[in-house]
Amino acid sequence: MKVIGIDTNEAKKSEEVLEKLDEFKEEHDVFIQVFDAGKVIGDEHLLWAYQKAEESFESGTNRANSIEIETLLWASAEWQIKDALAKMGLKDDAEKGVVLIEREELIRDLLDFMDWSRDDDAFEPNQEKLKEFGVKETEMRSVEEPIELVFEKMATSVL
Repeated sequence: MKVIGIDTNEAKKSEEVLEKLDEFKEEHDVFIQVFDAGKVIGDEHLLWAYQKAEESFESGTNRANSIEIETLLWASAEWQIKDALAKMGLKDDAEKGVVLIEREELIRDLLDFMDWSRDDDAFEPNQEKLKEFGVKETEMRSVEEPIELVFEKMATSVL
């Protein structure tokens, strides 16, 4: 699994982007999920969400019918698909996004197919993203690695 940031180069409706992305996924038989760059708190965030989604399917506790949507649910710490999409899904007219892709060798093909540019700064963690995820400043100051607070929210949201 590889996490990459993307610049869409041209704002489009999310539905149009997702339809085109589905074409690529089907053609290459590959896992790809795209996220709102403003909500992704580093590559560990999405890699951990994917791992938890895989575990959910293995144990039969998955809530979604696809590993992509299950990953989105875990990443967002939301358990209603509409809430997860609203929180972390690619927005209409988005200029930045983050992609989780199964096969690194397809990254260049994906970027070309979608007419995207790579921009890994798009998923850099920062305090603003942590706040949007519901982490308070006092919590950030109380830990060495604030991403751990996001993992905690993701893990406890299933209870």
